[in-house]
Amino acid sequence: MSAEGYRREKPRCWCFRILLLAFLLAAIAGAAAYYFRAPLLIRLAQAWIVDEPPRKADAILVLGGGVGWRPMEAARLYTNGYAPKILVINVQPDTAVELGIAPTEQELVSAVLESKGVPKEAIVPLGNSSSSTYEDLRAASDWAKSTNATRILIPTDLFHTRRVSWTADRLLGEAGVESQILPFALPEYTLTNWWNTEKGLVDFNNEAIKFVFYLKKY
Repeated sequence: MSAEGYRREKPRCWCFRILLLAFLLAAIAGAAAYYFRAPLLIRLAQAWIVDEPPRKADAILVLGGGVGWRPMEAARLYTNGYAPKILVINVQPDTAVELGIAPTEQELVSAVLESKGVPKEAIVPLGNSSSSTYEDLRAASDWAKSTNATRILIPTDLFHTRRVSWTADRLLGEAGVESQILPFALPEYTLTNWWNTEKGLVDFNNEAIKFVFYLKKY
């Protein structure tokens, strides 16, 4: 082979070797990530979730949505003596509520709380057709100002905690009210298996997107 031909072939040879090495490294990295996915994804969730130990407070806030689990956790905290009041948000009604063929979410949450032993006089209706976490917390901030409350407990599902904490720091924090965010696992998934369920993956992705939206909007 002539020197000129050798010079043409040599770069091609090295390019192939570099590509092969890159492919092998990527394959090894992918295999390692898959093999160690459980501890990696648990660490990722732990970094995202806000978890604060509960202390005695003036009220427990039940955020809109999650009728099947948020009031249950609020009732547990109330029963354990963490606060004398539970704030229940009046959320924006859907079509069934507007037609009068379904109860409001506020009515449903209150019914769940009472079924768990929370007396009616301890349940405080709050807000007016709230349609977001931001509006829920703004209503809580207004209540705290009017009652001179200094601390509110906010139980919510795992991945929602980051956005709730960020928003509460701005709305409740500016009013001089301390908020404590208390995560709880849903029946469908926990911290240690969330990536194995469709709901866990959807909830994490949705909350990451919503958090970016909140950063830009608020």
